Amino acid sequence: NTITDRQELRRRLVDIRRLGYSIDNQDYEIGIHAVGAPVRDHRDAVVAGVTVVTPTARWDEARKTSLIGLTLETALQMSERLRFTEKPNIISGSTTKG
Repeated sequence: NTITDRQELRRRLVDIRRLGYSIDNQDYEIGIHAVGAPVRDHRDAVVAGVTVVTPTARWDEARKTSLIGLTLETALQMSERLRFTEKPNIISGSTTKG
C-alpha cells in the first residue's frame, strides 16, 4: 500500500488536506491501521498531530468512521486550546479548519 509514485503522493496530499485527516492502511506495518489529524495553533500552523492506531482485526467501515470522527474531534479540541479558530467558508456558509 505504500505510495511510491510522486504524482500519486501529491494527489493523496491534496485529499488529506481537503479531508483534514489521513489513513494508514497497513502502510507502515502489516496488521495495523491508523487515523491521523493535525493539531493547529492560533496562527493556523500545524504544531502536533493526533493518531489513533488499531489492529486490522478490529478495522472495518464502522470502526473506520468512528475513529475518523473521534480523531478529528480530539485534534480540534486540542487546537482550540491553542486558540485555533475555524474559519468561515464564505462560499458555502460552513466552517472549515485552516
